[in-house]
Formats: sequence, C-alpha cells, structure tokens
Amino acid sequence: MASPPLLILRLPVVDGYNAFKAFIRDAAEFIKGNLCNYHLIELLPFHNFGEQKYHKLDMKYELAGQPNTDPEDLIDLAAILSELNLPVRIARC
Repeated sequence: MASPPLLILRLPVVDGYNAFKAFIRDAAEFIKGNLCNYHLIELLPFHNFGEQKYHKLDMKYELAGQPNTDPEDLIDLAAILSELNLPVRIARC
C-alpha cells in the first residue's frame, strides 16, 4: 500500500482577520494534533488581485478595500510555527 502524498498546508493570512499570534498558535496546535501527512506550512499574504474579477462578474467582493498584506509582516508569525518545530515558509506574490 502506497503512502499518502505529503501536502503543503497553505494558510492565507489577512490583516485584521487572522494575522494574530494567538490564531497562528491555535492553528499550529491543531496541525500538530490532527495532521500528519504534510511537509510544509506556507503562509500566504493576502492580495486583492481578484477584486477586479469580482467586479467584472458583478459579484460582491467581501474584502473590498482590504489592503494587501506585506510578506515581511508575516515573519513573526512564521517564527511562531518554526519555534514549534513546524516547517514553514512565507509565500511571495
């Protein structure tokens, strides 16, 4: 029987929604306690690149006006995961 594929867990991070140390700690504890077939956690800084597409499709964009998250702002959050021995990287847009 083949082993399940290793996954990259991708966690979008949005200022004012989940860009908090407590949220990242809770996510880390959930991952450590419930998941085993991953090899990387990737923090995804929010970007509003899709906002225009929603507008063209005449759909409401729930995060309209939300500023993009600077990847540099995720360094402290990534450090929390790293300190808990979780493999992490910050995605670049």
